[in-house]
Amino acid sequence: MNPQHLSDRAKKRWKELEPKIGPHLHDLLAVYCEAYADWREASEKVVTQGRLVKDARNNVVPTPWIGIRDNAAKTMHQAAQVLGLAFDGDILPDQEDNPDIADIRARDPNLAKAMQALYETGGNIAAASRKMGISRQTFYVNYFHTSEMQALAPKIREHTVDLAEDTILRLIKAGDREASRYMLRCFGKDRGWVESYRLEGQNGGPILTEHTTRIVMLPHNGRDA
Repeated sequence: MNPQHLSDRAKKRWKELEPKIGPHLHDLLAVYCEAYADWREASEKVVTQGRLVKDARNNVVPTPWIGIRDNAAKTMHQAAQVLGLAFDGDILPDQEDNPDIADIRARDPNLAKAMQALYETGGNIAAASRKMGISRQTFYVNYFHTSEMQALAPKIREHTVDLAEDTILRLIKAGDREASRYMLRCFGKDRGWVESYRLEGQNGGPILTEHTTRIVMLPHNGRDA
């Protein structure tokens, strides 16, 4: 059953993900789903209204939807790491067959479990610690500084970048215009896709500045003229 306090879009996302997430994580899943709904709405508003708007004084300012979108994305990312989700909500693939971990599992199951947790949380030590049910300090002391974990760290970063790229491509294929704009800003410059901003004064006119001259009169104090 959907939590009744969720928005309609969040309830729809909940219905898609709830069967895949354990009951003990349902409260966090609700946070993720509501953040997802805010992120989608804000992304759509940025696309339809533009990144710059005029405030009550007719000044051109960044749209507040950018901040809403970015804050929602941050919440999604943090929740997804603990839930074992990719940013867009897809379940991360099982890493049981990962050779870097499988070879260690037989001789040190706890280290293999720590490596698995860190891999699944994208290298986030706090999230990996919570996933294992231990403190962050214990994770650092017992596991993070091992040679096996240090060898895995670069591969975790590459894996996280792969997930991010895959997420962007999926959003583009789904017609997400903000994701498309992001891709073109980063990789379409040689085709003329550049983004520029223009500052204007009131009613589209030039920006006017004021220059003030201050004259300070010093006392004579008997000095020669």
